[in-house]
Amino acid sequence: MSEEGQPHYNLQEFLEACKKGTSHVFIGPMDDVKGDFKLKSMENALSFIASGGLEQLEFHNCRNWIENPKKGIPVKIDAYHFYAGSVYGYLAFLKAPLVTKWTIKSFKREKSGDPKHRPFKDALQGFKILGK
Repeated sequence: MSEEGQPHYNLQEFLEACKKGTSHVFIGPMDDVKGDFKLKSMENALSFIASGGLEQLEFHNCRNWIENPKKGIPVKIDAYHFYAGSVYGYLAFLKAPLVTKWTIKSFKREKSGDPKHRPFKDALQGFKILGK
């Protein structure tokens, strides 16, 4: 078992599975993938991941899969942040012990914003706009 500060899964194994396509990896809802990254199919998305489309991939956390239908069998989810061009994104995946496929639970634009812009946001939060 991994702790929250370390990945549970081998990232290279996951990336290799993405190269093999939909017979090895399933992507949950595709709405974010299509809207945020303009990848129209699961095959396009997996090819994008496998070919290095996730730049500056950085481990975020590992946690228990809360929605696990088999409560007696603990499953971990690893999450990463990355860039895809100018888009700052979030990827979370798992591999359930009884299933042969990897599952991408989340592949989307990071809603909390790009950390490159946070120092400015934090610094400006203390200022008030005149006239308000």
